Amino acid sequence: MRISIMLISIALTSCAMLNHDKVIRPVISSETIIACQMNVLKVPVGTAKFSVSKRRPANADIYINSNFFDRRGPIGELIIAGKRTSSRTKGGGYFFVRNGIAGVSAYTAPTNPSYSTQSILVGINDGKVNSKLFKRSHAKERDYRSLVGTNSAGDLYFIASSRTCLVTIREIVNLGKHLGIQEAILPDAGSSVDYQFSDGANKVSMKALPAIVKIGLKIEEPKSYIVGSIQR
Repeated sequence: MRISIMLISIALTSCAMLNHDKVIRPVISSETIIACQMNVLKVPVGTAKFSVSKRRPANADIYINSNFFDRRGPIGELIIAGKRTSSRTKGGGYFFVRNGIAGVSAYTAPTNPSYSTQSILVGINDGKVNSKLFKRSHAKERDYRSLVGTNSAGDLYFIASSRTCLVTIREIVNLGKHLGIQEAILPDAGSSVDYQFSDGANKVSMKALPAIVKIGLKIEEPKSYIVGSIQR
């Protein structure tokens, strides 16, 4: 399988967009919004195998933190290899793997998934942005953020802040909408953001705060991660 990186810069208000419909491999791109860069990974159906882990993986092509959490553990559903380790909470959306196929569902919990991780925040549902979320005070703050979603073909999208890009929820959700995402959730943000996107040959990664800084500030590490391995 031939893997390559594609770099694209667009303005959030622009209607122009390159056509990726014929891409049949994971593709990294950079999208420019509000004068800063967001990293985007598009994973076409069948090009990667996904799971969910309690910890950041030592060896993986793709990973990103998922559930919000407190000192007691993950908030919301967490199912790993068919075993539920955290109970579902009201509302929110899900990243899940069922019968080997990964997907994202806003509000509706997946039935009998092998893996599932729940976010308390939904960004897009059935192609419509969650505009009610934009009105919340925390949503208006500029911070490191990420979004996980799927388009109508079932391709996965992972969008995340680069090191110098702090955005509002409205901005990252509207970017997802611009890219054609139909269902999207927002993983834990701020100091929790921790990801790596790879196309098999190249990669981009960002951890909001180094582990040693978190230890000094008594900030806990994320309690769950979405994990992907490219099918070679």
